[in-house]
Amino acid sequence: MVAYSTSLNMLSGVPQGSVLGPILFLLYVNDLPSWMFADDTKTWNIIESESDCSFLQMDIDVLVQWSNKWLLHFNTDKCKVMSLGNSLHHDYSMSDHNGTHIMSRTSDEKDLGIFITDNLKPSVQCTKAAAKARFILDMEILSDLIVKTSC
Repeated sequence: MVAYSTSLNMLSGVPQGSVLGPILFLLYVNDLPSWMFADDTKTWNIIESESDCSFLQMDIDVLVQWSNKWLLHFNTDKCKVMSLGNSLHHDYSMSDHNGTHIMSRTSDEKDLGIFITDNLKPSVQCTKAAAKARFILDMEILSDLIVKTSC
């Protein structure tokens, strides 16, 4: 017996759970500028002056134009700014169908499982890793206690 799923028209997106899906997505975003990355998109610039701030804002604007072209819109609530070791803080903005939003600032961000902080110290990463290890240890100790008390 052969069974088929029903068809569904999709305006955008990547087929989930397939081998072909990631390849199709890479082909779809192939025109992404070489200084940007797809998926968790990041852009950066060395900021030494107000003109450097303008260049970074232009990069953000190019990203937004690209996302509008391909209908892969950014969630502006998740878009953040982090300054590493620089006291020149500038407000950066992104536009979407709801208007223009000032990007929020963050002092730490998780990227590929590692916490990056604006001072580049590993303290947040170490604290989170230690807390996770303690949680796992507590679970194992609790599990051992349950086994011992039920025997």
